[in-house]
Amino acid sequence: MLPNFITQPDPLIYLKGNYLVVDFETHNNNKGDARNFNNNIIYGNIFSPTKGMYSILSLDDLAALKDLFLSADFVIAHHVKFEAKWLLRAGIPIHRILFYDTMLGEYCIAGNRSFDLDLDSCLIRYGLAPKDSYVSRQIKAGVCPSTIALSTVRNYCKVDVQQTHELFLKQV
Repeated sequence: MLPNFITQPDPLIYLKGNYLVVDFETHNNNKGDARNFNNNIIYGNIFSPTKGMYSILSLDDLAALKDLFLSADFVIAHHVKFEAKWLLRAGIPIHRILFYDTMLGEYCIAGNRSFDLDLDSCLIRYGLAPKDSYVSRQIKAGVCPSTIALSTVRNYCKVDVQQTHELFLKQV
């Protein structure tokens, strides 16, 4: 049986507040891919305008939030495929979740124009502050987030969630 968001789509749900915004920072083997079992979640952040903020420090923490994910109308992330794989690895049935990808949203908004689709570029286009440059530079240079101070990674992740949320609101 197909979920209602497929059989009876309601685009107005994007104007309501029953959604989650997620971001996970992980080990960086294969770019943090959840299918590589040498990777684990270092820190994750989830924001819901109706239910508040949640922190994740492990795959078990994520699995424990299964009902939260299944109760949301949709889940937002930038390049959501990454987070969806982690949800799947945690045993959360992603086929029951409607995802909104701010990167794909921006791709559609761009039309035939060649826009850069990384989160920083999208944020700057909307006049929003770019991501934390120190952590971004470290990760892009190949430094594993597990070797960066947890407090720094936690702040970076929380800001990413806030900025992704702001980007989603601008796109809507």
